Amino acid sequence: MVAFEFEVEFRKSDADMMRTAWELSAGLLSFVVAIGIGYWFGGLLDAWLGTSPWLRAIFLCFGFVAGVLNVYRTVSRAVWPRSGGPALDDVNNVNNVDNREHRGRE
Repeated sequence: MVAFEFEVEFRKSDADMMRTAWELSAGLLSFVVAIGIGYWFGGLLDAWLGTSPWLRAIFLCFGFVAGVLNVYRTVSRAVWPRSGGPALDDVNNVNNVDNREHRGRE
């Protein structure tokens, strides 16, 4: 019998990659769940109010929109985890430069 020994080196980039994969899979799951909840709640209201299939279709659309927003937020956090995104960083840098120039003129 041959025994293999593997030495696994843990790097911070591995942890970041796993965290990003987890966040993206959670975003996909929230997308599916939001659509399912919209479909279910619309069907529940349709059965209660006798408006079939209109409320189911409307709440299915609401669920789709909610799912898309959840995925957008999740992907934004995964891509830019500690900042507000490149646009906000650019605005902050411009404001800092403007403030320094303004203080220098006083």
